Amino acid sequence: MSTFLSTLFRPLRPFFLSEPSTATNGHATDDSAGLHVPTKKPITPGAGKMTHYPRAQSTFPSTLPCIANENAFLGDVYSSEDSSQKPSAPISCGFFRLEKGTPLVYTYTYHEMKIVVEGEFVITDLGPEGEEGAEGEAKGVHVKPGDVLYFEEGARIKFETPTRALAFYTGQRAKGAA
Repeated sequence: MSTFLSTLFRPLRPFFLSEPSTATNGHATDDSAGLHVPTKKPITPGAGKMTHYPRAQSTFPSTLPCIANENAFLGDVYSSEDSSQKPSAPISCGFFRLEKGTPLVYTYTYHEMKIVVEGEFVITDLGPEGEEGAEGEAKGVHVKPGDVLYFEEGARIKFETPTRALAFYTGQRAKGAA
C-alpha cells in the first residue's frame, strides 16, 4: 500500500518537459511510476492511413501561440499537407482559444467549421468590410459547447467571450495559413 501511495502522491513533471520513454495506445508511459500521461506526438496505427492525436483537447490548447491582441490563441494540430499525399485543396484542423478581453475581428480567406468544446463565445457576423451600418445592426450569437459554426470564405466575424472559450476547427487552407 505504501508503494501505491508514494506513486499516487509523487509530484508529476509536466509531460511536455521530457520525452516519454515508450508509447502505448496513445499514452506515454513513465517507467519510473507506471503512470500514463498524454503525448502531443501523433500515433499512426495500422496501414498508416490514419493519424491519432490522443487527448488533443487537453494537451494542445495550453501551448497555442498568441495570434492577435493579448487574448486570442490558435494552432494547427494537423494538416492534410503533412500526409504522404499532398492534396491540391489542403485542410487543416486545430484549436482556437479566446480569453476575456479585446474582441477578435477576423476575415476568412477560406471555408471553416468550428465546434465549441469549452466555455462560451459571442459570435457576430459583421458583413462585408465597408458595408455601411452592418456592424451596428449585427447581433451576436451566444454559442456553447456542442454548437457547430460554419464560416464562408469572405465572412468578417467578431469573436468575444465573457470568460474563456475553446473551439476545434477544420479549415480548407494550408497549414499555418490562418
